[in-house]
Amino acid sequence: MQRRRYVGARISALRDRRGLSVEQLAQLVGLRTGEMTAVENGRRGVTFECLIDIANALEVPASELVDGMM
Repeated sequence: MQRRRYVGARISALRDRRGLSVEQLAQLVGLRTGEMTAVENGRRGVTFECLIDIANALEVPASELVDGMM
């Protein structure tokens, strides 16, 4: 669960930095807004493929989403 929260917080911060709303990111990735919110809050995990899709939508390498996680 702690890993989900870490990744979710990274996604949220990067999304904010890009000026995207949760709804916009969800649409780019192909998730519902509620699902994207659950990911950002650490209540829902994502597949590797979805993680790559999120990174691509945020225009960062996937490693940026997990960098510093232990």
